[in-house]
Amino acid sequence: MKKFILSALLILFIIMLGPYILYFKIVRDGIESDYLTIRSAAIGLAIDQKLFESATLPEELDYIKSLWRPFHFINYSVLLPVAHPEISLVPIVKKASGERYLNLGFIFTDVRNKKLFSFQTKGQSFFETFLDKHKLFNLPLFRNYIMAKDTEEIWNDLFTKDLALAAQEKGEQGSPSLLARITKLWGNSYRELVYDLFIYNLRINIFPSGIKKILYFPLKKLAAIEIWAGKKIDSFMKTEEIFILVDKTLLRLTIETDQSNSQGGNLRNIFLVNLAYKEEAENSFGLLYDEFRGLPIDMRKDQVGMIYLMSAWSHNLLEKKVLQEIIFYLEKGRGNFMQLDPFYQYAYEVYGDTLSSVANKIDDADVSLKKKILEELDKETSQEKKQELLNYQGNFDSSAEKVEFYLRKAKGESAPSDNNEDKDSLEENTLYGN
Repeated sequence: MKKFILSALLILFIIMLGPYILYFKIVRDGIESDYLTIRSAAIGLAIDQKLFESATLPEELDYIKSLWRPFHFINYSVLLPVAHPEISLVPIVKKASGERYLNLGFIFTDVRNKKLFSFQTKGQSFFETFLDKHKLFNLPLFRNYIMAKDTEEIWNDLFTKDLALAAQEKGEQGSPSLLARITKLWGNSYRELVYDLFIYNLRINIFPSGIKKILYFPLKKLAAIEIWAGKKIDSFMKTEEIFILVDKTLLRLTIETDQSNSQGGNLRNIFLVNLAYKEEAENSFGLLYDEFRGLPIDMRKDQVGMIYLMSAWSHNLLEKKVLQEIIFYLEKGRGNFMQLDPFYQYAYEVYGDTLSSVANKIDDADVSLKKKILEELDKETSQEKKQELLNYQGNFDSSAEKVEFYLRKAKGESAPSDNNEDKDSLEENTLYGN
């Protein structure tokens, strides 16, 4: 009789522990069944709470506010330097394959053209919870429990919830005892256990691979996921994926920070502290374009004008004339070749034309000749040579002369000894008029 009772208790104990044992197996190995399919992933997303950290941004930042101003850039308000003597901006214009959205952003460089910080947008998507894709989550007992939680709570749990059953508590030394494990297990109801699997599945589907650290900023409802650099040459650059939830829309950006330079970290903090969602409006383009038109002519030709015009263009990316105007003014300025190169490459990829006004004047709008700008770059650019080319300043008086140099080189002509500066008035050539 005694053996029977002990056997019955053992069987009951195993039955009660069964769901928890299954939980550990799913987290470790994944599962594929009619009721639940979760692929095998990094187990740390569930059991390594050291990956996760709630963080705050510094209240005191080392920057002169008069040198910066906020810009409405796509769906964001971002703080950018408009009069900084030590920081230049190089645009990022990338057409991501397989994605609807154009990736836009800026590289922040120092006076030696060294990259300190960068950001680029990565599009937006509906915040998919995958609730309806798994029968287990749709059983009434569990579905009602999950549906009772609002989107904000689910979002917070995504970055903060400890999914490690019977995990070692913070401050404890050594492994938790068997009693501690059992006590912790009994503190988790079956509904909470399934909810933990729901959050774990979200992490697998939303988070990038190669995670090094996950920072969550509760006050901004913003997460920064650091990615391992691996064996990259520039491993001193810290790469982070930024996640922002607005209603049920997930916004993403990628930032890179030079960890070998304190200025890089400061730029990161300035960017994140001032980063905010800003909804696009019908007049978003017009307001920024009017501000650009109100700038003095010299400012339109330098970094300031580029920032205003690129911010305006971010609200009207299908407008070819705006892109053409960005290129037009940069070519009229001095030393803007690094800024021009991304626009040339994007224009060539989309329109089959660099949209260069300099090329038009040199060869009567000969499209094949203008393409030689990029062909010449592609011909000579191993990664090292391209970097040398971007860093090379030369003895050119303007970026227009530098473009002309490459055009003539592509034709096999020698550069003229006396380069006559183009005298056309910018006001007369403005694409949109006054």
